[in-house]
Amino acid sequence: MNFFNGGEAQAGKEMERELLGMVKTETKEAENENTKIIINKEKVPEFEAALINIENRRIQNPRNPERPFANFLRTKIIDLLSEEIQDEAEENLEYYTAISKDPNQETGLDKHFGVDAFFKLKLEGREKPIYVTFDITLRPGKSTSKANVVFSLTDDFPAHARFEKGQLTGITESEFHLFDNVTDILAEEITKQIEKKFREEF
Repeated sequence: MNFFNGGEAQAGKEMERELLGMVKTETKEAENENTKIIINKEKVPEFEAALINIENRRIQNPRNPERPFANFLRTKIIDLLSEEIQDEAEENLEYYTAISKDPNQETGLDKHFGVDAFFKLKLEGREKPIYVTFDITLRPGKSTSKANVVFSLTDDFPAHARFEKGQLTGITESEFHLFDNVTDILAEEITKQIEKKFREEF
């Protein structure tokens, strides 16, 4: 799929919606107000409040993402995690997208922090969950994002892959190999971040 027909910025947003899914749209005013409420109630910094705001706006099951890209990532991350946390992750690893349904109304997490999506893992005996954020880009070398992982894709990546009756469809065999290889690499990077935070906070 060629994302660049409408320009680079539009291309990036189209790709993000295809790959990562979307959350409910909120006006800037409503999002700011809801984030302030979370900060005061949960006693968390603005960034963490922005993550929680996105969780509250989800429109898909965070433990069974609708988008194949996100679903493959979650499954592969669980397979890669150490035995210490693998069983809990199978039940508790959650995926959230920060991409708004309205392309003209970015979420605060996306606009201000450069985060497109994140994984959250709540572990028994830990007060706070582990968050690992990531940003998908068509621009290699992008450095403005505050995400834990910034991952570049080429514009020929098969973002049009779909699930049909539980099976991945709509792509050729060569596109599947590209899809599989890329999700392998990104899953490894995200897993490293989860394990790092697990060790640091243990």
